[in-house]
Amino acid sequence: KPWGEVRYTTQNQTLPTRYTFTGQYSYVSDDATDLGSAGFGLMFYNARWYDPYLNRFTQPDSIVPLASQGTQAFDRYAYANNNPIRYVDPSGHKACDGAGLGDECDQSGIPGTLGQLQKELRSYGVTLKGKWTFDDAYDAYLAVFAAGEAFGRVTGRNGKDIFREAFGPLNFYYGSVPGGPEIGGYFGKTECGPDVCKIAFKPGMITPRLIVHELGHAFERRMWYRDGQKYTGTNNPLQLLADGIFDANGNLITESGNRYNGRSAPENGYYCDSYVGECQYHSKDVDDYWNDPSEDFADIFMNWVFDSFYPNSAGAALYNWTETNMATWLQ
Repeated sequence: KPWGEVRYTTQNQTLPTRYTFTGQYSYVSDDATDLGSAGFGLMFYNARWYDPYLNRFTQPDSIVPLASQGTQAFDRYAYANNNPIRYVDPSGHKACDGAGLGDECDQSGIPGTLGQLQKELRSYGVTLKGKWTFDDAYDAYLAVFAAGEAFGRVTGRNGKDIFREAFGPLNFYYGSVPGGPEIGGYFGKTECGPDVCKIAFKPGMITPRLIVHELGHAFERRMWYRDGQKYTGTNNPLQLLADGIFDANGNLITESGNRYNGRSAPENGYYCDSYVGECQYHSKDVDDYWNDPSEDFADIFMNWVFDSFYPNSAGAALYNWTETNMATWLQ
Protein backbone atom coordinates (compact mmCIF):
# COMPACT_ATOMS: atom_id res chain seq x y z
CA LYS A 1 0.00 0.00 0.00
CA PRO A 2 1.15 3.65 -0.36
CA TRP A 3 2.24 3.92 3.27
CA GLY A 4 4.05 0.57 3.15
CA GLU A 5 1.52 -1.57 5.03
CA VAL A 6 1.21 -5.23 4.10
CA ARG A 7 -1.72 -5.34 1.66
CA TYR A 8 -2.62 -8.95 2.28
CA THR A 9 -0.91 -12.10 3.51
CA THR A 10 -0.91 -15.71 2.48
CA GLN A 11 -0.57 -18.73 4.71
CA ASN A 12 2.19 -20.22 2.59
CA GLN A 13 5.52 -18.49 2.01
CA THR A 14 5.56 -17.18 -1.56
CA LEU A 15 8.18 -14.42 -1.52
CA PRO A 16 11.91 -15.33 -1.66
CA THR A 17 13.05 -12.16 0.12
CA ARG A 18 12.05 -9.61 2.74
CA TYR A 19 13.05 -6.73 0.46
CA THR A 20 9.94 -4.78 -0.51
CA PHE A 21 8.90 -3.40 -3.89
CA THR A 22 10.82 -0.14 -3.38
CA GLY A 23 13.91 -1.87 -1.98
CA GLN A 24 13.43 -1.50 1.78
CA TYR A 25 14.20 -4.44 4.06
CA SER A 26 11.03 -5.29 5.98
CA TYR A 27 10.72 -6.45 9.57
CA VAL A 28 6.92 -6.32 9.34
CA SER A 29 5.24 -9.64 10.16
CA ASP A 30 4.19 -11.25 6.89
CA ASP A 31 3.30 -14.91 6.34
CA ALA A 32 4.36 -14.50 2.70
CA THR A 33 8.02 -14.27 3.78
CA ASP A 34 10.29 -16.33 6.00
CA LEU A 35 9.70 -13.80 8.80
CA GLY A 36 6.15 -14.99 9.43
CA SER A 37 4.78 -13.52 12.65
CA ALA A 38 8.21 -12.81 14.18
CA GLY A 39 8.51 -9.23 12.90
CA PHE A 40 8.66 -6.10 15.04
CA GLY A 41 6.75 -3.84 12.64
CA LEU A 42 9.41 -1.59 11.09
CA MET A 43 11.03 -1.18 7.67
CA PHE A 44 14.69 -0.30 7.19
CA TYR A 45 15.47 2.69 4.94
CA ASN A 46 19.28 2.56 5.39
CA ALA A 47 19.67 5.74 7.47
CA ARG A 48 16.36 5.49 9.31
CA TRP A 49 13.62 3.10 10.40
CA TYR A 50 10.05 3.59 9.16
CA ASP A 51 6.79 2.50 10.79
CA PRO A 52 4.24 1.71 8.05
CA TYR A 53 1.36 1.68 10.53
CA LEU A 54 2.15 5.02 12.17
CA ASN A 55 3.08 6.28 8.66
CA ARG A 56 6.16 7.98 10.09
CA PHE A 57 9.90 7.53 10.39
CA THR A 58 11.11 6.65 13.88
CA GLN A 59 14.07 9.07 13.68
CA PRO A 60 14.16 12.63 12.29
CA ASP A 61 15.59 13.43 8.86
CA SER A 62 19.29 14.29 9.16
CA ILE A 63 18.89 16.98 6.47
CA VAL A 64 17.31 20.19 7.78
CA PRO A 65 14.44 21.06 5.39
CA LEU A 66 14.38 24.17 3.24
CA ALA A 67 11.59 26.76 3.45
CA SER A 68 10.92 26.21 -0.26
CA GLN A 69 9.86 22.63 0.47
CA GLY A 70 6.60 23.69 2.15
CA THR A 71 5.34 23.43 5.71
CA GLN A 72 4.97 19.62 5.67
CA ALA A 73 8.74 19.27 5.22
CA PHE A 74 9.35 20.78 8.64
CA ASP A 75 7.96 17.58 10.15
CA ARG A 76 11.26 15.71 9.98
CA TYR A 77 9.51 12.42 10.77
CA ALA A 78 7.12 12.72 7.83
CA TYR A 79 7.14 10.24 4.94
CA ALA A 80 6.73 11.65 1.40
CA ASN A 81 5.32 14.97 2.65
CA ASN A 82 2.56 13.02 4.39
CA ASN A 83 1.03 12.29 0.98
CA PRO A 84 2.50 9.12 -0.64
CA ILE A 85 -0.27 9.08 -3.27
CA ARG A 86 1.01 12.32 -4.79
CA TYR A 87 4.69 12.37 -3.81
CA VAL A 88 7.79 10.23 -4.15
CA ASP A 89 11.10 10.68 -2.36
CA PRO A 90 14.00 9.71 -4.65
CA SER A 91 16.73 11.14 -2.42
CA GLY A 92 15.23 10.19 0.93
CA HIS A 93 15.39 13.84 1.96
CA LYS A 94 12.82 15.69 -0.15
CA ALA A 95 9.37 14.86 -1.49
CA CYS A 96 8.72 15.43 -5.20
CA ASP A 97 5.64 15.13 -7.40
CA GLY A 98 5.16 11.55 -8.56
CA ALA A 99 6.01 12.50 -12.13
CA GLY A 100 8.88 14.74 -11.09
CA LEU A 101 11.76 12.32 -11.32
CA GLY A 102 15.24 13.10 -12.54
CA ASP A 103 15.95 16.70 -13.57
CA GLU A 104 12.33 17.72 -12.95
CA CYS A 105 12.68 17.01 -9.25
CA ASP A 106 14.42 20.03 -7.74
CA GLN A 107 16.84 18.78 -5.09
CA SER A 108 18.09 22.26 -4.18
CA GLY A 109 20.57 22.29 -1.32
CA ILE A 110 21.60 18.65 -1.84
CA PRO A 111 24.86 17.96 -3.74
CA GLY A 112 23.90 16.70 -7.19
CA THR A 113 27.21 15.73 -8.80
CA LEU A 114 30.23 13.70 -7.73
CA GLY A 115 32.33 16.87 -7.83
CA GLN A 116 29.89 18.67 -5.52
CA LEU A 117 29.94 15.76 -3.11
CA GLN A 118 33.74 15.68 -3.06
CA LYS A 119 33.84 19.43 -2.42
CA GLU A 120 31.30 19.23 0.39
CA LEU A 121 33.13 16.31 2.02
CA ARG A 122 36.43 18.20 1.84
CA SER A 123 34.79 20.98 3.87
CA TYR A 124 34.44 18.37 6.65
CA GLY A 125 38.07 17.29 6.24
CA VAL A 126 37.17 14.12 4.29
CA THR A 127 38.97 13.19 1.06
CA LEU A 128 37.68 10.43 -1.21
CA LYS A 129 40.39 8.14 -2.58
CA GLY A 130 39.81 5.79 -5.51
CA LYS A 131 37.02 5.58 -8.06
CA TRP A 132 33.95 6.35 -5.96
CA THR A 133 30.54 6.15 -7.61
CA PHE A 134 28.06 8.97 -7.11
CA ASP A 135 25.71 6.77 -5.06
CA ASP A 136 28.42 5.60 -2.67
CA ALA A 137 29.88 9.11 -2.37
CA TYR A 138 26.39 10.35 -1.56
CA ASP A 139 26.15 7.76 1.22
CA ALA A 140 29.48 9.06 2.53
CA TYR A 141 28.09 12.60 2.51
CA LEU A 142 24.94 11.53 4.39
CA ALA A 143 27.04 9.71 7.00
CA VAL A 144 29.43 12.60 7.57
CA PHE A 145 26.58 15.11 7.68
CA ALA A 146 24.67 13.00 10.22
CA ALA A 147 27.71 12.68 12.50
CA GLY A 148 28.35 16.42 12.27
CA GLU A 149 24.72 17.16 13.14
CA ALA A 150 24.93 14.87 16.18
CA PHE A 151 28.14 16.57 17.35
CA GLY A 152 26.57 19.98 16.82
CA ARG A 153 23.51 19.04 18.88
CA VAL A 154 25.67 18.03 21.86
CA THR A 155 28.04 21.00 21.73
CA GLY A 156 25.79 23.75 20.40
CA ARG A 157 28.42 24.46 17.77
CA ASN A 158 28.59 24.22 13.99
CA GLY A 159 28.56 20.52 13.11
CA LYS A 160 31.08 20.88 10.32
CA ASP A 161 33.59 22.67 12.55
CA ILE A 162 33.34 20.22 15.44
CA PHE A 163 33.53 17.25 13.03
CA ARG A 164 36.86 18.53 11.68
CA GLU A 165 38.19 19.09 15.19
CA ALA A 166 37.11 15.65 16.41
CA PHE A 167 38.47 13.61 13.51
CA GLY A 168 41.17 15.69 11.88
CA PRO A 169 41.95 14.70 8.27
CA LEU A 170 40.06 11.61 7.04
CA ASN A 171 40.75 9.63 3.88
CA PHE A 172 37.94 7.38 2.61
CA TYR A 173 39.23 4.64 0.28
CA TYR A 174 37.03 2.88 -2.26
CA GLY A 175 38.12 -0.72 -1.75
CA SER A 176 41.76 -1.69 -1.35
CA VAL A 177 43.53 1.29 -2.89
CA PRO A 178 47.31 1.86 -2.72
CA GLY A 179 48.07 3.91 0.36
CA GLY A 180 44.94 2.77 2.18
CA PRO A 181 44.09 -0.13 4.52
CA GLU A 182 43.92 -3.62 3.04
CA ILE A 183 40.22 -4.35 3.42
CA GLY A 184 40.33 -8.13 2.97
CA GLY A 185 36.99 -9.72 3.81
CA TYR A 186 35.69 -6.80 5.88
CA PHE A 187 33.00 -4.32 4.86
CA GLY A 188 35.16 -1.52 6.26
CA LYS A 189 38.54 -1.14 7.94
CA THR A 190 39.95 1.82 9.87
CA GLU A 191 43.58 2.71 10.57
CA CYS A 192 44.53 5.88 12.47
CA GLY A 193 47.80 7.58 13.22
CA PRO A 194 48.64 10.88 14.91
CA ASP A 195 48.06 12.85 11.70
CA VAL A 196 45.34 11.15 9.67
CA CYS A 197 42.75 8.36 9.78
CA LYS A 198 42.41 6.08 6.75
CA ILE A 199 39.17 4.14 6.25
CA ALA A 200 38.63 1.62 3.44
CA PHE A 201 35.15 0.50 2.39
CA LYS A 202 34.12 -2.52 0.36
CA PRO A 203 32.29 -1.49 -2.85
CA GLY A 204 28.80 -2.91 -2.96
CA MET A 205 28.43 -2.87 0.84
CA ILE A 206 28.63 0.89 1.47
CA THR A 207 25.76 2.52 3.37
CA PRO A 208 25.57 5.61 5.62
CA ARG A 209 25.36 3.38 8.70
CA LEU A 210 28.43 1.34 7.76
CA ILE A 211 30.38 4.55 7.26
CA VAL A 212 29.27 5.92 10.64
CA HIS A 213 30.22 2.58 12.26
CA GLU A 214 33.75 3.04 10.90
CA LEU A 215 33.70 6.67 12.02
CA GLY A 216 33.06 5.27 15.50
CA HIS A 217 36.35 3.39 15.26
CA ALA A 218 38.09 6.52 14.02
CA PHE A 219 36.61 8.63 16.82
CA GLU A 220 37.76 6.20 19.51
CA ARG A 221 41.27 6.00 18.06
CA ARG A 222 41.60 9.75 17.61
CA MET A 223 41.05 10.08 21.36
CA TRP A 224 44.52 8.61 21.85
CA TYR A 225 46.13 11.51 20.02
CA ARG A 226 44.01 14.48 21.12
CA ASP A 227 45.11 17.15 23.62
CA GLY A 228 48.35 15.55 24.75
CA GLN A 229 46.77 12.10 25.01
CA LYS A 230 44.62 13.17 27.97
CA TYR A 231 41.93 10.70 26.85
CA THR A 232 44.18 7.63 27.07
CA GLY A 233 43.27 6.96 30.70
CA THR A 234 39.96 6.90 32.51
CA ASN A 235 38.28 9.23 30.00
CA ASN A 236 39.00 6.95 27.04
CA PRO A 237 35.82 5.54 25.43
CA LEU A 238 36.93 1.93 25.82
CA GLN A 239 37.91 2.40 29.47
CA LEU A 240 34.56 4.00 30.25
CA LEU A 241 32.87 1.15 28.40
CA ALA A 242 34.80 -1.35 30.54
CA ASP A 243 33.30 0.29 33.63
CA GLY A 244 29.88 -0.80 32.36
CA ILE A 245 26.70 0.82 31.08
CA PHE A 246 23.65 0.38 33.32
CA ASP A 247 19.99 1.18 32.80
CA ALA A 248 17.86 3.24 35.20
CA ASN A 249 17.15 0.12 37.28
CA GLY A 250 20.82 -0.76 37.68
CA ASN A 251 20.79 -3.59 35.15
CA LEU A 252 24.07 -4.07 33.30
CA ILE A 253 23.60 -3.52 29.56
CA THR A 254 27.19 -3.93 28.38
CA GLU A 255 30.76 -3.76 29.61
CA SER A 256 34.10 -4.15 27.87
CA GLY A 257 32.50 -5.57 24.74
CA ASN A 258 30.19 -8.03 26.52
CA ARG A 259 27.11 -6.45 25.00
CA TYR A 260 24.77 -9.39 25.57
CA ASN A 261 24.96 -10.61 29.19
CA GLY A 262 22.54 -13.39 28.34
CA ARG A 263 20.18 -11.07 26.47
CA SER A 264 19.63 -10.36 22.79
CA ALA A 265 17.93 -7.56 20.90
CA PRO A 266 15.85 -5.65 21.81
CA GLU A 267 16.68 -6.41 25.46
CA ASN A 268 20.24 -5.17 24.89
CA GLY A 269 19.08 -1.89 23.35
CA TYR A 270 19.16 -2.75 19.64
CA TYR A 271 16.38 -3.45 17.17
CA CYS A 272 18.04 -6.62 15.86
CA ASP A 273 21.14 -8.80 16.25
CA SER A 274 22.20 -8.67 12.60
CA TYR A 275 23.85 -6.37 10.10
CA VAL A 276 20.90 -7.20 7.80
CA GLY A 277 19.03 -4.12 8.90
CA GLU A 278 22.31 -2.66 10.15
CA CYS A 279 21.35 -2.62 13.82
CA GLN A 280 24.79 -3.96 14.74
CA TYR A 281 27.74 -4.80 12.51
CA HIS A 282 29.33 -7.22 14.97
CA SER A 283 26.73 -9.28 16.78
CA LYS A 284 26.88 -12.92 17.88
CA ASP A 285 25.19 -14.15 14.71
CA VAL A 286 27.72 -12.41 12.44
CA ASP A 287 31.29 -13.19 13.52
CA ASP A 288 33.66 -13.82 16.42
CA TYR A 289 34.31 -10.11 17.07
CA TRP A 290 30.99 -9.42 18.81
CA ASN A 291 32.73 -9.16 22.20
CA ASP A 292 35.49 -6.82 20.96
CA PRO A 293 35.07 -3.57 22.96
CA SER A 294 36.08 -1.43 19.98
CA GLU A 295 33.33 -3.05 17.88
CA ASP A 296 30.89 -2.56 20.74
CA PHE A 297 31.73 1.14 20.84
CA ALA A 298 31.49 1.53 17.06
CA ASP A 299 27.97 0.04 17.06
CA ILE A 300 26.97 2.26 19.99
CA PHE A 301 28.39 5.31 18.19
CA MET A 302 26.49 4.44 15.00
CA ASN A 303 23.16 4.06 16.77
CA TRP A 304 23.73 7.22 18.79
CA VAL A 305 24.38 9.30 15.65
CA PHE A 306 21.17 8.05 14.02
CA ASP A 307 19.21 7.92 17.31
CA SER A 308 18.23 4.37 16.41
CA PHE A 309 18.48 2.43 19.67
CA TYR A 310 15.45 0.38 20.65
CA PRO A 311 12.96 2.56 22.60
CA ASN A 312 13.30 0.83 25.97
CA SER A 313 15.41 1.21 29.12
CA ALA A 314 18.40 -0.56 27.56
CA GLY A 315 18.35 1.64 24.47
CA ALA A 316 17.98 4.74 26.65
CA ALA A 317 20.98 3.67 28.75
CA LEU A 318 23.21 3.32 25.69
CA TYR A 319 22.03 6.65 24.26
CA ASN A 320 22.40 8.57 27.53
CA TRP A 321 25.86 7.11 28.20
CA THR A 322 27.06 8.27 24.80
CA GLU A 323 25.34 11.65 24.99
CA THR A 324 26.80 12.41 28.43
CA ASN A 325 30.36 11.38 27.62
CA MET A 326 30.31 12.95 24.16
CA ALA A 327 30.00 16.39 25.73
CA THR A 328 33.36 15.76 27.45
CA TRP A 329 35.05 14.10 24.48
CA LEU A 330 34.16 16.99 22.18
CA GLN A 331 35.45 19.75 24.48
